[in-house]
Amino acid sequence: MLIYKNSQGLFSNIIAVILGNRTWVSYEMFRNNTINLPQIKQGILMPFNMIKTDDLSNVNIDYLLYKYAKDYNYLDDLGIIWKNLKLLGKKQ
Repeated sequence: MLIYKNSQGLFSNIIAVILGNRTWVSYEMFRNNTINLPQIKQGILMPFNMIKTDDLSNVNIDYLLYKYAKDYNYLDDLGIIWKNLKLLGKKQ
């Protein structure tokens, strides 16, 4: 918790995940009606947190979310969490 600028946010996110109100990784905030994806809880991180910001403009977000849901693997979630540890304390 010492490496986080917002340790209160991290603590509240941990509690929200433990209580089942949120997940660590989710696409729900960006899901739209053009692609038919299962409804899931809002997450702290998004699947495209693995992509550098300047590369994101070249990516079709709908395709990325579809691919994430279709080929879901918990190891992908662990990779997203590992590469974005600093973002786990963010508030939404």
